[in-house]
Amino acid sequence: MAMRAYTSGKRPLGQMLRESLSMVSSGSKKRTTDGARESLERLRQADADMIRNGAPDPLEGLRMLDVGPGQLPRQQWYYAVHNDVMGIDLDIAPFGFDPGAYLLMLRTNGPLRTLKTMVRKGLGVDRRFARAMRREMGVSRFETPVIEHRDATDSGLPDASFDVVYSFDSFEHFDEPRAAVREAVRLLRPGGFLYISLHHISAEDGFHDIRIISGERDAVPYWAHLRPSTRDGVSASSYLNAISTDAWRTIFGEETPGCVIEQPPSPTPGLEAELARIRAEHGELLDFTDEELLGYRFNAFWKKPV
Repeated sequence: MAMRAYTSGKRPLGQMLRESLSMVSSGSKKRTTDGARESLERLRQADADMIRNGAPDPLEGLRMLDVGPGQLPRQQWYYAVHNDVMGIDLDIAPFGFDPGAYLLMLRTNGPLRTLKTMVRKGLGVDRRFARAMRREMGVSRFETPVIEHRDATDSGLPDASFDVVYSFDSFEHFDEPRAAVREAVRLLRPGGFLYISLHHISAEDGFHDIRIISGERDAVPYWAHLRPSTRDGVSASSYLNAISTDAWRTIFGEETPGCVIEQPPSPTPGLEAELARIRAEHGELLDFTDEELLGYRFNAFWKKPV
């Protein structure tokens, strides 16, 4: 059975329009510039974390695979400055004026993804973001990303094709993440490096509510998706597999023996105190550990044996 695109799922047209407008509202000049800086900060931290865990130093001159780059391939722009980077995704990713690609996207990924992409690109959100990234990186242009429409669980690419396989915030959207990890291992050359960073479901903002994505943080209670008193008031903007951190540890431990798992704490100030208040006043979130709830990302690092 073919893997679903992460935007799969049926939602009312009104909801799709509201999500698209919320997404566009987050693309103002200030937020776009701030978003580019935040993305680069995260990518540079990922570089340091990978190298600390055994990746080549520097991360240059490598053949790299980006699993699930999505519609705004910020990490592919970043790594392609010094590397040969290819992306694979079930979402069609149009660049420039390409009506055929949008028709294919509509047939393949459905109206929600097509609507969001057309609105975002039509209003220049992606263009402003790319310009801000180039300015922050000090480069004059980005190469057009190479993103092929392939399944992360069965890509059809040759064995041992890449020095580095990486993914940012995609594996939580996969139906069969274990198979995707196994495929990444197959595609790595001996001595190659795997880096998977995912947004796990028990993170404070792990439900991908569009209000959080578009910057309306105050509109959503903390851990709303995990609490009986608030879960009906949130809606995921995309398909999520809802795998627990313990299950992720099992998957990576079995498919990439000896891998290093890190869960950096959330940067949201006062989150630990808020968790204590919710538990004390509402008796909620008692079935989750502090590590599950306060972790910001779930990062896996692995060097393939030679």
